[in-house]
Amino acid sequence: MGSSICSAKESSVVTRPTEERTSNSASPPSSDLSQALSSLTPLVSEVAVKAKMFLVSCVPAEQDGGLEFGARSPTNEFYRCQVLNSQLLAHKLSWVAFVAALSQAFGRRTVNMEAVASGYKMRIPFNGGYQPFSILLTTIPKGFMHRLFIEPLMHYYSAHTARDSQRNNEVMVTRLRCQIAADQRAQDGIDLTHMRQRCTTTVANANLAKVKCEQLRTQLRRFADPQAVVDYLYAPGRYPLHIPHCAGHAPKTFPANKPATELIKAKYVNVVFATKNTQPTPVYSSITDPVIKQLLDSAPDDMHQQIMKTLQKIDDWDFDVFALQQQASGGSLFMVMYCLLHKYGLVSHFNIDPMVLSNWCAMVEAGYHNNPYHNSTHAADVTQVLHYLLYPGGLHKVIKITPEDAMASIMSAGIHDFDHPGLNNNFHVRTGAYLAVLYNDRSVLENHHAASVFELMKDPKFDIFHALTYDQRKECRDTVVEMVLSTDMGNHGKIFNTFKKRLGDGIDWSKREDIRLALSIAIKMADISNVARPPELYTQWAARIGSEFYDQGDLERKLQLSVSPFMDRQQHDIEFAKGQVSFMNYIVVPLFELGAQLVPDFTWLLAKIQSNKEHYQQRPT
Repeated sequence: MGSSICSAKESSVVTRPTEERTSNSASPPSSDLSQALSSLTPLVSEVAVKAKMFLVSCVPAEQDGGLEFGARSPTNEFYRCQVLNSQLLAHKLSWVAFVAALSQAFGRRTVNMEAVASGYKMRIPFNGGYQPFSILLTTIPKGFMHRLFIEPLMHYYSAHTARDSQRNNEVMVTRLRCQIAADQRAQDGIDLTHMRQRCTTTVANANLAKVKCEQLRTQLRRFADPQAVVDYLYAPGRYPLHIPHCAGHAPKTFPANKPATELIKAKYVNVVFATKNTQPTPVYSSITDPVIKQLLDSAPDDMHQQIMKTLQKIDDWDFDVFALQQQASGGSLFMVMYCLLHKYGLVSHFNIDPMVLSNWCAMVEAGYHNNPYHNSTHAADVTQVLHYLLYPGGLHKVIKITPEDAMASIMSAGIHDFDHPGLNNNFHVRTGAYLAVLYNDRSVLENHHAASVFELMKDPKFDIFHALTYDQRKECRDTVVEMVLSTDMGNHGKIFNTFKKRLGDGIDWSKREDIRLALSIAIKMADISNVARPPELYTQWAARIGSEFYDQGDLERKLQLSVSPFMDRQQHDIEFAKGQVSFMNYIVVPLFELGAQLVPDFTWLLAKIQSNKEHYQQRPT
């Protein structure tokens, strides 16, 4: 059981000057602090620490006064710290204001936490900066779980359930009032559009509160029964998806950078799809439209310029998706798909509704979890590489790429890891997960990725196929399913050997099944292409896949399963470099060599792979 407070001198994030703190009156008496703490109810929140979601809590201490802080990691490790009254009183604070700030920080999820050598350090926002002390949490046994986590969660659940019930009553009253008003005003010919919008907004808010309560119920059930398969992705009533070992995920869309999207649309407004698009066009050029110029002039910052500058290199192999992810505030996948669909002329060719396109791109991005590797940044990266292979790289010179093929390719790359939980197919099969049973242990996650997006597209708001004919829709869907399923490494040997045989047969790549095979090879190359990227990009991807693998290995060890190869964190120094080299030797190089037989212009990529391989071969073991 650990308990520690770091002084202001030790905290590097304190933003309030020392003079401001010391200019206050003398330290309030203990009674002021006790009175402030007596008004504090149990608090609970979530905090992201290196892409992992921790459950954190704060409760009044049972003994000796003060506060108790707790944290639970995604792998069920528990941390605790008790801050005594005497330690709190050592800092000259307005305790009423501090308790209010503490409640607000937990309610708004603005608590800051970072890993340190002895555990985790938590900081609370206060007066525009952080508190003048840092709370050091150290590991504890599970005996504190009920007080530090179950009770705060139950309190949170009770409060939000009551609030949800109140909202439902308000919705019913609002509906009745709207109906009465509608009956009265319809006779007078009054426009009821505004009232309908208010009613719709109220219902939407109530439904959102209901979803949040359901997510909380899921967390509580995980505590009570870790084996229960009750996690839902979007809302109650949808089929169960993931095992309780993965972090819950509720997709949340964010508005895209409007000046950047308008610039993309303006640039490609007259583009017509061409099967032999051998001259890649730049993304950004001078804008003369006065409406767009006014939009750009009123933009709050120049982030759209940075986004467009990065997208200028979308035809290049050294395209920096990490920079785009930061510039687009986490929207790199949206920007890449949105740009390519306009660049290819597919938006106008298929008459895709602009709002539906934006909705679809935003929801696909939102469906990706915050995993270290299998996240929306990876999907954006794969989409850009697939584009490179199709056009700048030269695949279009070998096969005829129809508009349906181009549409399916961008869609396949964008969704190929949609709703990936950060645990691979093998883990799902070994633990008898719901998805493994649903898909009979065959391409478990790949089936789920494709099925989830097509299920999403049943909603007209997200149906980018809305204007396609039946034949076009079927052609696109069949190609998407084949391409996404081909990314399952469990099918790699079968697809590889089929492709090798077709190359040996000397075919002309004109048949439909051969074109789809070539597109499947292209997305497979794109999916593992990070080992051929420039070193500054490849090393970031290597670290990310290692982190995700180790998280799974930790969970396997906790469940008393044998740890999967190259997923043992304890063997990092021995196995990581070896795993990277083996992956290149046995998977990447043979696949890229076959790809270069089909498209000789791909040959230079093998030198990039060799250079990155030498980096790990030269590392000491």
